[in-house]
Amino acid sequence: LKILLFIHHSILDCGTILDQRFPLKNRDQLNMVLQESDKEIMVFCGHYHMADERQEGNIHQHITPAMSYQVAKLPDRVEINNTTFGYRIIEIKENSISTEVVMFSSDNY
Repeated sequence: LKILLFIHHSILDCGTILDQRFPLKNRDQLNMVLQESDKEIMVFCGHYHMADERQEGNIHQHITPAMSYQVAKLPDRVEINNTTFGYRIIEIKENSISTEVVMFSSDNY
């Protein structure tokens, strides 16, 4: 049995300056509570306008790109890319959950 958590902000640090400036309040406390669970936890979030996936313990985090613009995954500055946009498909079947990011380039439109 997996737990699905849909939340705007990420719970796990994704190593960007945005994550340093605009993190979820009390993120560390929430992370500790979730890590204490014996269940696999899949977190789906946005907020940072980028695609990113990472795991820490039993938490699998999927950051979803934005439909408006993307932000590059840089540790020291904010760099906006308004030529790409995307979304995430989440497919839930009886015993499995799969996810896929779909990206588009405005250069093609």
